[in-house]
Amino acid sequence: MKAGKRWARPFYRTVLLALTLTLTTGCGLFRPEPLDWSIGVVAPKHYDVWVDYLFLETTGIRAWRVPMGWVSCCWKEPWSSSSSGGTPPPNYVVIRWFSYAERKFYGRQIRLPDDLEQRMRRKTLTYGNINRYDPQDSLILGLAPGGQIVVWIMNQAHNAEEIMRVQAFELEGNPEHYHIENYLERHGEYLEQHGIQYEGW
Repeated sequence: MKAGKRWARPFYRTVLLALTLTLTTGCGLFRPEPLDWSIGVVAPKHYDVWVDYLFLETTGIRAWRVPMGWVSCCWKEPWSSSSSGGTPPPNYVVIRWFSYAERKFYGRQIRLPDDLEQRMRRKTLTYGNINRYDPQDSLILGLAPGGQIVVWIMNQAHNAEEIMRVQAFELEGNPEHYHIENYLERHGEYLEQHGIQYEGW
């Protein structure tokens, strides 16, 4: 009987230690893995833009710049140019761009939804060599004529979810700093025939 009691003491100590560690670490053991997300900017076909700057800010983390530059196509596609590296999705986006078709500058600070990360974690069906459920981990900003900004989350174009749409402000700038003649060589004929489409985005 004594030998059994001696054996039981280390066992109970082990259980007590495990319970203590669980309680002291709290819910940290059940935290989800960091979301590996990305961000991209798209424009409608024939309406190229040049993104002067794109800044992201996440609460508690210093704002950072995402290099972007020239954007040509494709509207509502999950094209992305930057990965998060484990940083939570941003709370704010600040963007400024030049519209070649209009020869105008637009910009806007955008406050993103508070539940953005939860919505991006939601898995939707993707199609490919293997059909599977993946998170909507691409945050896409669509820049349309007239300064319209459409924001989607998606992993493929077919399951894009529009989360918001805002109107940017027209800003001052010098169009001569951009190679408009190159743009017109590619899309000038289209603009002459169809004009600039401001609706339907």
